[in-house]
Amino acid sequence: MPVDDELERFKRLKLHEYAASLGYELDKAESSKRELIMRRNGDKVSIRLDADSHYVYYSFRDAGDNGTILDFVMTRLGKNLGEARRVLRLWSGTTPVKIFEPLDPAPRFDRSFVKDEYAKTKQLVWHDYLEQERKLPRKILTGPRFRGRIRVDAYANAIFPHEDDDGLCGYEIRGRHFKGFADMGEKGLWTSNAYPEDKILVIGEGAIDCISYETLQTGHRCASFAGGISQSKQPELIMRALRAMSPGSGVICISHDDPAGHEYAAVLEDLTRSVGHWFVVHRPNGVKDWNDALKAPDLGLRSFPAAL
Repeated sequence: MPVDDELERFKRLKLHEYAASLGYELDKAESSKRELIMRRNGDKVSIRLDADSHYVYYSFRDAGDNGTILDFVMTRLGKNLGEARRVLRLWSGTTPVKIFEPLDPAPRFDRSFVKDEYAKTKQLVWHDYLEQERKLPRKILTGPRFRGRIRVDAYANAIFPHEDDDGLCGYEIRGRHFKGFADMGEKGLWTSNAYPEDKILVIGEGAIDCISYETLQTGHRCASFAGGISQSKQPELIMRALRAMSPGSGVICISHDDPAGHEYAAVLEDLTRSVGHWFVVHRPNGVKDWNDALKAPDLGLRSFPAAL
Protein backbone atom coordinates (compact mmCIF):
# COMPACT_ATOMS: atom_id res chain seq x y z
CA MET A 1 0.00 0.00 0.00
CA PRO A 2 1.46 3.42 -0.91
CA VAL A 3 2.51 5.53 2.08
CA ASP A 4 -0.06 8.25 1.36
CA ASP A 5 -2.85 5.69 1.15
CA GLU A 6 -1.76 4.13 4.43
CA LEU A 7 -1.70 7.51 6.20
CA GLU A 8 -5.17 8.25 4.87
CA ARG A 9 -6.40 4.90 6.18
CA PHE A 10 -4.91 5.61 9.59
CA LYS A 11 -6.67 8.99 9.81
CA ARG A 12 -10.00 7.20 9.29
CA LEU A 13 -9.41 4.74 12.16
CA LYS A 14 -11.77 5.29 15.08
CA LEU A 15 -9.66 7.43 17.35
CA HIS A 16 -12.01 6.97 20.29
CA GLU A 17 -11.57 3.19 20.17
CA TYR A 18 -7.79 3.56 20.09
CA ALA A 19 -7.98 5.98 23.04
CA ALA A 20 -10.04 3.39 24.94
CA SER A 21 -7.24 0.87 24.36
CA LEU A 22 -4.92 3.26 26.24
CA GLY A 23 -7.31 3.51 29.18
CA TYR A 24 -9.31 6.62 28.25
CA GLU A 25 -12.89 6.48 29.46
CA LEU A 26 -15.94 8.10 27.93
CA ASP A 27 -17.51 11.03 29.77
CA LYS A 28 -21.15 10.42 28.85
CA ALA A 29 -22.42 13.58 30.52
CA GLU A 30 -20.29 15.85 28.33
CA SER A 31 -20.40 13.83 25.09
CA SER A 32 -22.81 14.26 22.19
CA LYS A 33 -23.49 12.74 18.77
CA ARG A 34 -20.85 15.02 17.26
CA GLU A 35 -18.25 15.06 20.02
CA LEU A 36 -16.91 12.48 22.45
CA ILE A 37 -15.20 13.62 25.63
CA MET A 38 -12.74 11.10 27.07
CA ARG A 39 -10.58 11.23 30.19
CA ARG A 40 -7.52 9.49 31.60
CA ASN A 41 -5.29 10.51 34.52
CA GLY A 42 -6.18 14.19 34.37
CA ASP A 43 -6.11 14.39 30.55
CA LYS A 44 -9.38 15.36 28.89
CA VAL A 45 -9.73 15.12 25.13
CA SER A 46 -12.41 16.02 22.60
CA ILE A 47 -12.79 13.62 19.65
CA ARG A 48 -14.76 14.45 16.50
CA LEU A 49 -15.33 13.02 13.04
CA ASP A 50 -14.28 15.73 10.62
CA ALA A 51 -16.10 16.47 7.38
CA ASP A 52 -13.34 14.69 5.43
CA SER A 53 -13.96 11.48 7.45
CA HIS A 54 -10.79 11.95 9.51
CA TYR A 55 -11.08 11.47 13.27
CA VAL A 56 -9.49 14.44 15.05
CA TYR A 57 -8.92 15.41 18.67
CA TYR A 58 -7.68 18.15 20.92
CA SER A 59 -6.64 18.05 24.56
CA PHE A 60 -8.17 20.45 27.06
CA ARG A 61 -4.93 20.20 29.07
CA ASP A 62 -2.61 21.41 26.31
CA ALA A 63 -3.80 23.71 23.52
CA GLY A 64 -0.94 22.48 21.32
CA ASP A 65 -1.94 18.82 21.69
CA ASN A 66 -4.30 18.18 18.78
CA GLY A 67 -4.57 16.51 15.37
CA THR A 68 -5.30 13.04 14.00
CA ILE A 69 -4.75 9.59 15.48
CA LEU A 70 -1.11 9.82 14.35
CA ASP A 71 -0.57 12.90 16.51
CA PHE A 72 -2.39 11.18 19.37
CA VAL A 73 0.00 8.20 19.20
CA MET A 74 3.14 10.30 18.84
CA THR A 75 2.24 12.56 21.76
CA ARG A 76 1.08 9.88 24.18
CA LEU A 77 3.61 7.18 23.38
CA GLY A 78 6.57 9.41 22.59
CA LYS A 79 6.89 8.04 19.05
CA ASN A 80 8.03 9.57 15.79
CA LEU A 81 5.86 9.28 12.66
CA GLY A 82 7.41 6.03 11.45
CA GLU A 83 7.03 4.43 14.88
CA ALA A 84 3.43 5.68 15.15
CA ARG A 85 2.64 4.02 11.83
CA ARG A 86 3.99 0.72 13.10
CA VAL A 87 1.89 1.03 16.27
CA LEU A 88 -1.25 1.62 14.22
CA ARG A 89 -0.51 -1.22 11.83
CA LEU A 90 -0.49 -3.59 14.79
CA TRP A 91 -3.48 -2.02 16.54
CA SER A 92 -5.65 -1.88 13.42
CA GLY A 93 -5.24 -5.65 13.10
CA THR A 94 -6.81 -6.23 16.51
CA THR A 95 -10.49 -6.31 17.44
CA PRO A 96 -11.24 -3.16 19.44
CA VAL A 97 -13.89 -3.10 22.13
CA LYS A 98 -16.83 -1.37 20.42
CA ILE A 99 -18.42 0.52 23.27
CA PHE A 100 -19.36 3.74 21.47
CA GLU A 101 -22.10 4.87 19.17
CA PRO A 102 -20.85 6.15 15.77
CA LEU A 103 -20.00 9.84 15.66
CA ASP A 104 -21.93 12.06 13.29
CA PRO A 105 -19.61 13.92 10.90
CA ALA A 106 -18.93 17.51 11.80
CA PRO A 107 -20.60 19.82 9.28
CA ARG A 108 -18.35 21.87 7.06
CA PHE A 109 -18.01 25.54 7.94
CA ASP A 110 -20.61 27.56 6.05
CA ARG A 111 -20.58 31.25 6.93
CA SER A 112 -23.63 32.01 4.80
CA PHE A 113 -25.68 29.35 6.58
CA VAL A 114 -24.57 30.70 9.98
CA LYS A 115 -25.53 34.24 9.00
CA ASP A 116 -28.91 33.14 7.68
CA GLU A 117 -29.72 31.25 10.88
CA TYR A 118 -28.47 34.09 13.08
CA ALA A 119 -30.68 36.53 11.18
CA LYS A 120 -33.69 34.57 12.46
CA THR A 121 -32.83 35.36 16.09
CA LYS A 122 -34.24 38.28 18.03
CA GLN A 123 -32.79 40.90 20.32
CA LEU A 124 -32.87 39.86 23.98
CA VAL A 125 -35.41 41.81 26.02
CA TRP A 126 -35.75 39.33 28.85
CA HIS A 127 -34.72 35.70 29.30
CA ASP A 128 -36.24 33.30 31.80
CA TYR A 129 -33.35 30.80 31.80
CA LEU A 130 -30.60 33.39 32.18
CA GLU A 131 -32.50 35.37 34.80
CA GLN A 132 -34.13 32.61 36.84
CA GLU A 133 -31.64 29.72 36.67
CA ARG A 134 -28.38 31.56 36.01
CA LYS A 135 -29.35 34.55 38.20
CA LEU A 136 -28.13 37.12 35.68
CA PRO A 137 -29.94 40.44 36.29
CA ARG A 138 -31.99 41.81 33.43
CA LYS A 139 -30.42 45.24 33.85
CA ILE A 140 -27.01 43.67 33.17
CA LEU A 141 -28.18 41.53 30.25
CA THR A 142 -29.85 44.48 28.52
CA GLY A 143 -27.46 47.17 29.75
CA PRO A 144 -24.85 49.02 27.67
CA ARG A 145 -22.02 46.51 28.15
CA PHE A 146 -23.96 43.58 26.63
CA ARG A 147 -26.65 45.25 24.55
CA GLY A 148 -26.72 43.61 21.13
CA ARG A 149 -24.29 40.88 22.22
CA ILE A 150 -27.00 38.41 23.31
CA ARG A 151 -29.91 37.27 21.18
CA VAL A 152 -32.69 34.68 21.46
CA ASP A 153 -33.62 31.94 18.98
CA ALA A 154 -37.02 30.39 18.21
CA TYR A 155 -36.51 27.81 20.99
CA ALA A 156 -35.89 30.47 23.65
CA ASN A 157 -32.17 29.66 23.77
CA ALA A 158 -29.73 32.47 24.47
CA ILE A 159 -27.43 33.13 21.51
CA PHE A 160 -23.93 34.59 21.93
CA PRO A 161 -22.39 35.56 18.55
CA HIS A 162 -18.76 34.74 17.72
CA GLU A 163 -16.76 36.79 15.22
CA ASP A 164 -13.49 36.31 13.38
CA ASP A 165 -11.66 38.60 10.94
CA ASP A 166 -14.48 38.26 8.41
CA GLY A 167 -17.40 38.81 10.77
CA LEU A 168 -19.93 36.39 12.22
CA CYS A 169 -18.59 32.83 12.16
CA GLY A 170 -20.74 31.03 14.76
CA TYR A 171 -22.51 31.39 18.08
CA GLU A 172 -22.79 29.77 21.48
CA ILE A 173 -26.24 28.38 22.28
CA ARG A 174 -27.33 28.16 25.91
CA GLY A 175 -30.75 27.21 27.22
CA ARG A 176 -32.62 25.20 29.77
CA HIS A 177 -32.66 22.09 27.57
CA PHE A 178 -29.77 22.61 25.17
CA LYS A 179 -26.11 23.61 25.21
CA GLY A 180 -24.07 23.70 22.04
CA PHE A 181 -22.58 25.68 19.18
CA ALA A 182 -24.01 26.76 15.84
CA ASP A 183 -24.36 24.13 13.13
CA MET A 184 -21.80 24.74 10.36
CA GLY A 185 -20.19 27.43 12.52
CA GLU A 186 -16.65 27.88 13.79
CA LYS A 187 -15.51 29.30 17.09
CA GLY A 188 -14.14 32.81 16.98
CA LEU A 189 -14.54 35.12 19.97
CA TRP A 190 -17.66 36.35 21.69
CA THR A 191 -17.06 39.84 23.03
CA SER A 192 -18.95 42.44 25.01
CA ASN A 193 -19.22 46.02 23.84
CA ALA A 194 -15.95 47.93 24.24
CA TYR A 195 -15.23 51.45 25.46
CA PRO A 196 -12.06 53.54 25.01
CA GLU A 197 -11.58 53.82 28.77
CA ASP A 198 -11.52 50.03 29.31
CA LYS A 199 -8.34 48.91 31.05
CA ILE A 200 -9.29 45.31 31.88
CA LEU A 201 -10.24 42.46 29.57
CA VAL A 202 -11.99 39.58 31.30
CA ILE A 203 -11.53 36.31 29.39
CA GLY A 204 -13.64 33.26 30.23
CA GLU A 205 -14.61 29.85 28.94
CA GLY A 206 -18.17 30.95 28.21
CA ALA A 207 -20.21 34.11 27.82
CA ILE A 208 -22.28 33.28 30.91
CA ASP A 209 -19.10 33.14 33.02
CA CYS A 210 -18.10 36.59 31.77
CA ILE A 211 -21.52 38.11 32.40
CA SER A 212 -21.59 36.56 35.87
CA TYR A 213 -18.23 38.13 36.71
CA GLU A 214 -19.33 41.47 35.33
CA THR A 215 -22.48 41.28 37.46
CA LEU A 216 -20.38 40.90 40.60
CA GLN A 217 -17.85 43.58 39.70
CA THR A 218 -18.63 45.86 36.77
CA GLY A 219 -16.43 47.89 34.46
CA HIS A 220 -14.68 45.34 32.27
CA ARG A 221 -14.48 44.49 28.60
CA CYS A 222 -15.24 40.75 28.20
CA ALA A 223 -14.38 37.93 25.78
CA SER A 224 -15.23 34.23 25.64
CA PHE A 225 -13.58 31.46 23.62
CA ALA A 226 -16.40 28.94 24.28
CA GLY A 227 -14.61 25.95 25.77
CA GLY A 228 -11.39 24.59 24.31
CA ILE A 229 -9.15 27.11 22.55
CA SER A 230 -9.22 26.12 18.88
CA GLN A 231 -5.80 26.25 17.27
CA SER A 232 -7.19 27.22 13.88
CA LYS A 233 -7.90 30.87 14.62
CA GLN A 234 -8.63 31.65 18.27
CA PRO A 235 -5.10 32.36 19.55
CA GLU A 236 -4.62 35.06 16.90
CA LEU A 237 -8.08 36.50 17.60
CA ILE A 238 -7.23 36.65 21.31
CA MET A 239 -3.94 38.38 20.47
CA ARG A 240 -5.79 41.01 18.44
CA ALA A 241 -8.23 41.60 21.28
CA LEU A 242 -5.26 42.08 23.59
CA ARG A 243 -3.53 44.51 21.23
CA ALA A 244 -6.74 46.54 21.06
CA MET A 245 -6.37 47.34 24.76
CA SER A 246 -4.47 50.53 25.64
CA PRO A 247 -0.98 50.47 27.24
CA GLY A 248 -1.10 49.62 30.93
CA SER A 249 -4.12 47.35 30.50
CA GLY A 250 -4.39 43.80 31.74
CA VAL A 251 -6.29 40.54 31.62
CA ILE A 252 -8.37 38.86 34.30
CA CYS A 253 -8.65 35.18 33.42
CA ILE A 254 -11.75 33.53 34.88
CA SER A 255 -11.28 30.00 33.53
CA HIS A 256 -12.77 27.23 35.63
CA ASP A 257 -11.07 25.77 38.66
CA ASP A 258 -10.32 22.39 37.10
CA PRO A 259 -7.37 20.91 35.14
CA ALA A 260 -8.65 22.19 31.80
CA GLY A 261 -9.23 25.66 33.23
CA HIS A 262 -5.71 25.74 34.59
CA GLU A 263 -4.33 24.86 31.16
CA TYR A 264 -6.40 27.59 29.50
CA ALA A 265 -5.01 30.06 32.02
CA ALA A 266 -1.44 29.08 31.12
CA VAL A 267 -2.13 29.60 27.40
CA LEU A 268 -3.81 32.95 28.04
CA GLU A 269 -0.99 34.12 30.27
CA ASP A 270 1.57 33.40 27.55
CA LEU A 271 -0.49 35.34 25.00
CA THR A 272 -1.06 38.25 27.37
CA ARG A 273 2.55 38.58 28.49
CA SER A 274 3.69 38.52 24.87
CA VAL A 275 1.95 41.86 24.22
CA GLY A 276 3.16 43.46 27.46
CA HIS A 277 -0.08 43.46 29.49
CA TRP A 278 -0.41 42.30 33.08
CA PHE A 279 -2.25 39.06 33.83
CA VAL A 280 -4.08 37.64 36.84
CA VAL A 281 -6.38 34.68 37.45
CA HIS A 282 -9.50 35.16 39.57
CA ARG A 283 -11.37 32.12 40.81
CA PRO A 284 -14.16 32.00 43.39
CA ASN A 285 -13.80 30.29 46.74
CA GLY A 286 -15.39 26.88 47.08
CA VAL A 287 -17.11 26.68 43.68
CA LYS A 288 -16.01 25.86 40.14
CA ASP A 289 -16.93 29.00 38.21
CA TRP A 290 -18.26 32.55 38.52
CA ASN A 291 -21.84 31.67 37.72
CA ASP A 292 -21.82 29.35 40.74
CA ALA A 293 -20.35 32.24 42.72
CA LEU A 294 -23.10 34.55 41.51
CA LYS A 295 -25.70 32.09 42.74
CA ALA A 296 -23.88 31.99 46.12
CA PRO A 297 -22.87 35.67 46.35
CA ASP A 298 -21.06 35.49 49.69
CA LEU A 299 -18.58 33.02 48.21
CA GLY A 300 -18.04 35.07 45.10
CA LEU A 301 -17.63 38.48 46.68
CA ARG A 302 -15.19 37.25 49.31
CA SER A 303 -12.86 35.99 46.60
CA PHE A 304 -12.26 39.38 44.96
CA PRO A 305 -8.93 41.04 45.75
CA ALA A 306 -9.05 44.34 47.58
CA ALA A 307 -7.97 46.25 44.47
CA LEU A 308 -7.48 45.50 40.81
